[in-house]
Amino acid sequence: MSRVLRSGLLRRSFATPAIATLAATGLIAAACLAMPSASADTDAAAAPAKGACLKYVPKVLEQPYGSGQEVDCAKPHNGEIFALATYPEDLGAPSTVGEDIWQYPLCFNPELRKYVTGKDTAMPLRVWFMPKLPTDAQWEAGARWVACTAYVPNDREEPATVSGSLPSNFAKAKDKLPYFYCAKTSKTPVSGTNVVDVACSAKSAWLLAAYASVSGEPGNPYPSADLQAQADANCAKSAKPVMKKGSKVLAIMPLKKYYVMGYTQADCFIAVSSWNGKV
Repeated sequence: MSRVLRSGLLRRSFATPAIATLAATGLIAAACLAMPSASADTDAAAAPAKGACLKYVPKVLEQPYGSGQEVDCAKPHNGEIFALATYPEDLGAPSTVGEDIWQYPLCFNPELRKYVTGKDTAMPLRVWFMPKLPTDAQWEAGARWVACTAYVPNDREEPATVSGSLPSNFAKAKDKLPYFYCAKTSKTPVSGTNVVDVACSAKSAWLLAAYASVSGEPGNPYPSADLQAQADANCAKSAKPVMKKGSKVLAIMPLKKYYVMGYTQADCFIAVSSWNGKV
């Protein structure tokens, strides 16, 4: 799948968690009380903790609200809270939100990368996130939080089940390459074409080292010489921290139709053998 299709511009709904049973969280009882106590309201509205590990129901991506079952990070889970944000004031109850939640800048990839790797990484990390909203019962009790929840996608682009926290697993991994993106093809990527990326493996040839923003007219033929030169220069700068000295960078512009729609970003690929091991 192309990175363009996972961007904020053309993102599919891969990042919306499903509702877990209210009975599992004890919220049915709270919601059924005619006059809940102040302490019950406070408990129901309490935000989850950063770093908490959650086990979601299988259809976690189909609804933007609901609580996963919090579990010990050493046990199997498919979500981890890496940051907390404030619930947008102009949104109603969580069950009415749908994909409108993606119109709000709440969760950010740099923060996610820092949570997993412990540093401001340059390379795009193959860990995704979903903004997890409280249940309607929690919202009615005063919850105004959004839990930015990280997960590793499986082959179906659903949250994969893992044991151990993402930061711990990343730190312990001797081979960190599978945490990043590589071109699906072993052939040299061509700018202006749809380069599909997948999880890196021992067979991968081209590593997605960075992104680079560009601007200007697309040109005909696309990309124009000026636009490609700009992408080449910006990619060389963006990918420099993670590549060996003297290595070549390929600045790959998206398909023209995506560029015209506003996806003005080049993918910066380097040969896997050119990676210096830094992230």
